[in-house]
This record gives sequence, C-alpha cells and structure tokens, in this order.
Amino acid sequence: MLLAFTTILLSGSNQSLFLLVNHGATQLPDAWWENLTVLGDSLVTVTLLSFFVRSHPQMVRAALIAIVLTLLWVHGLKPLLAIARPPAVLDPALFHIIGPAHRSGSFPSGHTAAIFTLAGLIILHCRGTRLAIIMALLIATLTGLSRIAVGVHWPLDLLAGAFGGWMSAAIATVITARWHGRHPRITGLLIIALLGGCALTLLMVQPEYLHATTLQRVIASSALFMLGYATWRQITTSG
Repeated sequence: MLLAFTTILLSGSNQSLFLLVNHGATQLPDAWWENLTVLGDSLVTVTLLSFFVRSHPQMVRAALIAIVLTLLWVHGLKPLLAIARPPAVLDPALFHIIGPAHRSGSFPSGHTAAIFTLAGLIILHCRGTRLAIIMALLIATLTGLSRIAVGVHWPLDLLAGAFGGWMSAAIATVITARWHGRHPRITGLLIIALLGGCALTLLMVQPEYLHATTLQRVIASSALFMLGYATWRQITTSG
C-alpha cells in the first residue's frame, strides 16, 4: 500500500488513475457498486461483527479497539488535510457519479478504512480458513474500488484508508492478546448489546444508496438473529 501510494503520488497519476477506474466501472450496473460501497459504511461494518460473536469473540473484542483507532486515523486526517473530492475538482461531464456527490473530506477514505479494518481482523483471527481470508481481501478491495466507481474518492484516498484500517486491526489484535478481562460473560453481553444497538439503528436508517436498501436490511435482520442466539447461549451457559 505504501509503495503504491508513493508511486502514484510521485508520478502525479492520481487524477488520471481515478478517471481510468471510474470509466471502467461503468461496465457494471450502478446497483452493483452501490451494494458494494455500503459494506464500507461504518454502521454496516460494525454490525457485521455480529456474525463473529460466537465463533471468534477475541476478534470482536479486538474490533472494539480497532474501531477507535480507525476513527482517529480517518477523522484526524480529514479535517487536517481538507482535500477536495473529485466532484469539487473535476467537470461532472468527465466522470460517472452514483448517489450523493460529496465534495469535501476526501483523504483518507473512511469506507475503505472501515472495510479493511474488518478484513484485517478476519485474516488475523481466522487463519485456518483460507476461503475466509481470500473472500475478506476480495470484498475489501472491491469495496475500496467502489468509492472510485461512485465518484467520491481518489486512488490515494483508498490506499491511505486501507493502510489505516490494516494497521488498526494489527495493533488492536496485539493489544487484546495481552489483555484478559475478569468477567468474560458480562463483557460478552455488553458487546452483544452494543452490536444489537448498531443492528437496530441500521435496520431503521435510510441507506445513502437506495439500491443497497435490501442488502442493508438483510444484514441488520440477520445480525439481530445471530445476536439473539448468542444472548440465549450466554444466559443458558451461565445458568
């Protein structure tokens, strides 16, 4: 990521690469990119952790720390650098825009940072499942590219976001490996409650990209079911 970032920066190809990818993305339907890009929404990404509560609780605990680190990375750099997005720089006739044409706060990409945080956590905690690792990398990469496809981020934004998410996942994993809570059941129930609140919110809010409404509702509903089962297991096991 750092090598690609440096190469694009020094070659001055950020804008031309954006246009190349954006034009190429038009070969696929807008709905395809809308459904992919919603996976990088922070609320969606956090809700997706619900599917790992039972199978990988250590990963979910690491995710809580990783989320904070990712937020600091993204929202620390955005106002500091204040880089304009493509709709504020380029003539709208030159590229394809899907959904809202955001104009400010381009660097780094928050969606890309969020999905690469999740992908990094999956890779670090699901090492025995090769398919899960491949799928995590593939989905994270496509989600990042979707931010160019919808016309709101530069390639450098994606690389910086991916780097921040990846590093947040790694640092959080190291921290949680050395930290052992005294009340794992209580901690587990609190995490379930937090994720349940995110899932309920996701179920009620209107998606930014309308073609992704069904996917968003399915993720939220499935997460609530998984959390309900996890809660029942926590209570019956403690009993």
